Amino acid sequence: MSEEIKPAGQNPVSEVTSKQKEAPEKIAIHRGPGYVPGLLDSQDNHGQKKPVFIGSKRRRLPPWAVAIAVFLAIMAGLFLIVPQLMERKESPLPTGDPNAPGFLETEVPSDGHSAIIKVSSAPVFSSVEPSGIRIAEALLNERVTMIDTSDRTMIRARLVDGTEGFILRDHLSADLQSLSLSGILYKVVVRTPFKRVMSHARSGVMLVEAPMGTVLYADYRNADLLRVRLPEGKSGWINAAGVLLLEPDAPIQSEDFDQQFISALMAFCNRPLVPGGVTIRGISPEGAVFIAARLNGLDVPRTIGALESHGRPVSLPADEEGLKDLKELEEGDLLFISKKSDPSALESVAICVEDAQLLIALSNRQALRLIDLESAQAREIASRITSVRRLKP
Repeated sequence: MSEEIKPAGQNPVSEVTSKQKEAPEKIAIHRGPGYVPGLLDSQDNHGQKKPVFIGSKRRRLPPWAVAIAVFLAIMAGLFLIVPQLMERKESPLPTGDPNAPGFLETEVPSDGHSAIIKVSSAPVFSSVEPSGIRIAEALLNERVTMIDTSDRTMIRARLVDGTEGFILRDHLSADLQSLSLSGILYKVVVRTPFKRVMSHARSGVMLVEAPMGTVLYADYRNADLLRVRLPEGKSGWINAAGVLLLEPDAPIQSEDFDQQFISALMAFCNRPLVPGGVTIRGISPEGAVFIAARLNGLDVPRTIGALESHGRPVSLPADEEGLKDLKELEEGDLLFISKKSDPSALESVAICVEDAQLLIALSNRQALRLIDLESAQAREIASRITSVRRLKP
């Protein structure tokens, strides 16, 4: 017979099963009862549920990893990409006619003898020796004239009000372009105790703090934000709140000098005393007068000796005890007080302010204080008054 005789014990079912074992990629799950793969052809298998094959298990990231990736992407966009886009959008200088208002071509000459304060404030000392005392303080962006540069750490300089002393080299810069009026839109005068200058318009780090009385120049404005020039070719951003905006070469003017002068002085009440200080972090009576007058368009010296000869002299009558009658003082009057141990030497200056009070630095106090004109302290001071001066613009 031509038909092949198959070995005993072997049947079509076992043959099909053996063929399926040769395909390890898929595993059959039998759906029907008694279903044997391969027994039925395609026609007989019509309507029969087909087996479902399960492949190898795929690897997936855990859900928490996806959440972390999305969070990091959002943070990167918020802190890295958005500030850069804002800076690109807001940083260009305004375009227009150079002859239009707000565009001045005034350059600051570099004579080799001028420098500028590049820190928030710079103390001025009487000598280069460690024992040198503080005699004054200069503000950010203030121009000085260098007199002697022979010392390695300090430079002898003259401030704009004529005060001379020694300033650390690290506090000065020879680049005067932050004083140039070329392309300037506004003169910016800080009227709050401190104004932060930031590296970016909407976010960034603080570059420097500008104390009250600081004068900066802005070359760009976007709504309430101003871009100001800083020493050493830098620039920063400040908010327009708390500053006085003027034309680039316009002087500061005050509509009511007496009231605004006193208001500026009171910002220094209860602030810590520092010799020659001009900021709320360390103030002196003469420094408070210097800043308050500057904010109201009046330039006065920042040292007691020079201040005593400024303004108009006032003669006070004597009271029943032979002392100067403090009731005759007007708000804003300056009282120069001598030392107890040396009547020929000045100790301090007091200012008559509102509500019949004196703003004064007492020897037993660490802050600028207020006392009543009728107090025992005021009467003791009246015996040491050397002169009274009245400031007017």
